[in-house]
Amino acid sequence: MAKKQTETKATTTAKEAVTAAAKAVAAKKEDVKAAVAAKKETAEPAAKKAEVKTEVKETVTKKKPGRKPGTKNSATAKKPGRKPAKKPVEKIQEVFIEFGGDQFQTEKIVEQIHEVYRSEGHRVGAIKSLRVYIDPSERKAYYVINDNAEGKFVEF
Repeated sequence: MAKKQTETKATTTAKEAVTAAAKAVAAKKEDVKAAVAAKKETAEPAAKKAEVKTEVKETVTKKKPGRKPGTKNSATAKKPGRKPAKKPVEKIQEVFIEFGGDQFQTEKIVEQIHEVYRSEGHRVGAIKSLRVYIDPSERKAYYVINDNAEGKFVEF
Protein backbone atom coordinates (compact mmCIF):
# COMPACT_ATOMS: atom_id res chain seq x y z
CA MET A 1 0.00 0.00 0.00
CA ALA A 2 2.85 2.37 0.85
CA LYS A 3 4.46 1.60 -2.50
CA LYS A 4 1.35 2.75 -4.39
CA GLN A 5 1.23 5.99 -2.39
CA THR A 6 4.87 6.77 -3.20
CA GLU A 7 4.23 6.01 -6.89
CA THR A 8 1.22 8.33 -6.98
CA LYS A 9 3.19 11.03 -5.16
CA ALA A 10 6.02 10.66 -7.68
CA THR A 11 3.67 10.92 -10.63
CA THR A 12 1.90 13.96 -9.16
CA THR A 13 5.21 15.71 -8.50
CA ALA A 14 6.31 14.93 -12.05
CA LYS A 15 3.05 16.32 -13.39
CA GLU A 16 3.47 19.43 -11.25
CA ALA A 17 7.00 19.89 -12.59
CA VAL A 18 5.77 19.59 -16.18
CA THR A 19 2.97 22.10 -15.62
CA ALA A 20 5.39 24.49 -13.91
CA ALA A 21 7.78 24.23 -16.85
CA ALA A 22 4.92 24.85 -19.28
CA LYS A 23 3.87 27.92 -17.31
CA ALA A 24 7.45 29.20 -17.34
CA VAL A 25 7.66 28.77 -21.10
CA ALA A 26 4.34 30.55 -21.54
CA ALA A 27 5.57 33.41 -19.34
CA LYS A 28 8.78 33.64 -21.41
CA LYS A 29 6.72 33.77 -24.59
CA GLU A 30 4.62 36.59 -23.17
CA ASP A 31 7.80 38.43 -22.15
CA VAL A 32 9.17 37.97 -25.65
CA LYS A 33 5.93 39.19 -27.21
CA ALA A 34 5.94 42.24 -24.95
CA ALA A 35 9.57 42.91 -25.82
CA VAL A 36 8.82 42.62 -29.52
CA ALA A 37 5.86 44.98 -29.21
CA ALA A 38 7.93 47.50 -27.26
CA LYS A 39 10.73 47.17 -29.78
CA LYS A 40 8.38 47.92 -32.65
CA GLU A 41 7.13 51.04 -30.88
CA THR A 42 10.55 52.40 -30.01
CA ALA A 43 12.35 51.15 -33.15
CA GLU A 44 15.21 49.49 -31.29
CA PRO A 45 18.41 48.61 -33.13
CA ALA A 46 18.99 45.23 -34.79
CA ALA A 47 21.28 44.04 -32.00
CA LYS A 48 18.40 43.82 -29.54
CA LYS A 49 16.34 41.87 -32.07
CA ALA A 50 19.04 39.23 -32.06
CA GLU A 51 18.86 39.05 -28.25
CA VAL A 52 15.13 38.40 -28.34
CA LYS A 53 15.59 35.65 -30.95
CA THR A 54 18.28 33.95 -28.89
CA GLU A 55 16.04 34.04 -25.82
CA VAL A 56 13.28 32.32 -27.78
CA LYS A 57 15.72 29.67 -29.07
CA GLU A 58 17.01 29.01 -25.57
CA THR A 59 13.52 28.46 -24.19
CA VAL A 60 12.66 26.06 -27.00
CA THR A 61 15.86 24.01 -26.62
CA LYS A 62 15.50 23.82 -22.85
CA LYS A 63 12.30 21.81 -23.27
CA LYS A 64 14.25 18.73 -24.34
CA PRO A 65 16.71 17.75 -21.62
CA GLY A 66 19.87 15.89 -22.54
CA ARG A 67 20.13 17.38 -26.00
CA LYS A 68 22.40 20.22 -26.99
CA PRO A 69 21.08 22.88 -29.36
CA GLY A 70 22.16 22.39 -32.94
CA THR A 71 22.89 18.65 -32.61
CA LYS A 72 21.13 15.92 -34.51
CA ASN A 73 19.13 13.20 -32.85
CA SER A 74 21.35 10.15 -32.45
CA ALA A 75 18.71 7.87 -33.97
CA THR A 76 18.57 9.83 -37.23
CA ALA A 77 22.24 10.75 -37.49
CA LYS A 78 24.34 8.75 -39.91
CA LYS A 79 27.05 6.75 -38.27
CA PRO A 80 30.45 6.79 -39.92
CA GLY A 81 31.58 3.61 -41.61
CA ARG A 82 28.07 2.32 -42.30
CA LYS A 83 27.29 1.17 -45.79
CA PRO A 84 23.89 1.78 -47.34
CA ALA A 85 21.45 -1.11 -47.15
CA LYS A 86 21.53 -3.50 -50.08
CA LYS A 87 18.53 -3.70 -52.33
CA PRO A 88 16.62 -6.94 -51.91
CA VAL A 89 17.33 -9.51 -54.57
CA GLU A 90 14.34 -10.45 -56.68
CA LYS A 91 13.43 -14.04 -55.94
CA ILE A 92 12.35 -16.32 -58.72
CA GLN A 93 9.99 -19.11 -57.84
CA GLU A 94 8.77 -21.51 -60.47
CA VAL A 95 6.95 -24.77 -59.89
CA PHE A 96 6.97 -27.43 -62.61
CA ILE A 97 5.11 -30.72 -62.68
CA GLU A 98 6.58 -33.54 -64.69
CA PHE A 99 4.46 -36.54 -65.53
CA GLY A 100 4.71 -39.06 -68.34
CA GLY A 101 7.48 -37.17 -70.11
CA ASP A 102 5.50 -33.89 -70.13
CA GLN A 103 6.30 -30.79 -68.12
CA PHE A 104 3.69 -28.32 -66.85
CA GLN A 105 4.29 -24.96 -65.21
CA THR A 106 1.85 -24.09 -62.42
CA GLU A 107 1.95 -20.33 -63.15
CA LYS A 108 0.66 -20.95 -66.66
CA ILE A 109 -2.14 -23.12 -65.30
CA VAL A 110 -3.16 -20.34 -62.91
CA GLU A 111 -3.07 -17.83 -65.80
CA GLN A 112 -5.40 -20.11 -67.78
CA ILE A 113 -7.79 -20.23 -64.81
CA HIS A 114 -7.76 -16.41 -64.62
CA GLU A 115 -8.52 -16.15 -68.35
CA VAL A 116 -11.48 -18.54 -68.05
CA TYR A 117 -12.77 -16.67 -64.99
CA ARG A 118 -12.44 -13.34 -66.84
CA SER A 119 -14.22 -14.75 -69.93
CA GLU A 120 -17.15 -15.73 -67.68
CA GLY A 121 -17.62 -12.03 -66.91
CA HIS A 122 -15.90 -11.86 -63.53
CA ARG A 123 -13.08 -9.62 -62.37
CA VAL A 124 -9.80 -11.31 -61.53
CA GLY A 125 -9.32 -8.76 -58.73
CA ALA A 126 -12.42 -10.19 -57.02
CA ILE A 127 -10.65 -13.51 -56.39
CA LYS A 128 -10.07 -13.86 -52.65
CA SER A 129 -9.15 -17.53 -52.63
CA LEU A 130 -8.07 -19.89 -55.37
CA ARG A 131 -7.51 -23.59 -54.83
CA VAL A 132 -6.12 -25.68 -57.69
CA TYR A 133 -6.10 -29.48 -57.79
CA ILE A 134 -3.91 -30.81 -60.59
CA ASP A 135 -4.49 -34.26 -62.07
CA PRO A 136 -1.63 -34.85 -64.51
CA SER A 137 -2.96 -38.24 -65.65
CA GLU A 138 -6.12 -36.56 -67.00
CA ARG A 139 -4.23 -33.36 -67.94
CA LYS A 140 -6.80 -31.29 -66.03
CA ALA A 141 -6.57 -28.70 -63.26
CA TYR A 142 -9.72 -28.49 -61.16
CA TYR A 143 -10.20 -25.18 -59.36
CA VAL A 144 -12.34 -23.58 -56.69
CA ILE A 145 -12.62 -19.77 -56.61
CA ASN A 146 -13.90 -17.99 -53.50
CA ASP A 147 -15.12 -21.29 -51.98
CA ASN A 148 -17.61 -21.75 -54.84
CA ALA A 149 -17.10 -25.36 -55.98
CA GLU A 150 -18.92 -26.17 -59.21
CA GLY A 151 -16.60 -28.82 -60.70
CA LYS A 152 -14.81 -26.37 -63.00
CA PHE A 153 -11.55 -27.30 -64.63
CA VAL A 154 -9.07 -26.28 -67.30
CA GLU A 155 -7.15 -28.59 -69.56
CA PHE A 156 -3.44 -28.13 -70.00
